[in-house]
Amino acid sequence: MQFTPKEEKLIRRLRKQDRQWRWLRWVLLAGGAIGVVNLALYGRLLFPLIDGLSAEGHPDVTDALVIAVFFPKLLVIVGVTAICFAISWRDWNGNVNRMLLLKLLDAQQKRDESDLAVRPAPESALPTRKE
Repeated sequence: MQFTPKEEKLIRRLRKQDRQWRWLRWVLLAGGAIGVVNLALYGRLLFPLIDGLSAEGHPDVTDALVIAVFFPKLLVIVGVTAICFAISWRDWNGNVNRMLLLKLLDAQQKRDESDLAVRPAPESALPTRKE
């Protein structure tokens, strides 16, 4: 089977991604763990401020400003942490589609190589003279 240069580039990229996933899954897991630590620290900072908003008298403007600044950041951290854990959990043993495609390509290449080794040399199409 012959591949175009674009297809060969895509195959090389798939093989590289498959090799890199062995360490990238740990990076994603560490990123998720760092996100959980950040959430805990921001929660420790924000919960007293939120309780202070419902205190007697007027809420402090500084507390409201701190909450307004940190709450969107907190939501982004929740999203990124969830994505890190979800991707590492989904593809822990590798991307199934990528692995299957690479195995099929390897099997096809082995089949092509074995066909070339077993196939006899083509005979000449010209008629031969028997005398």
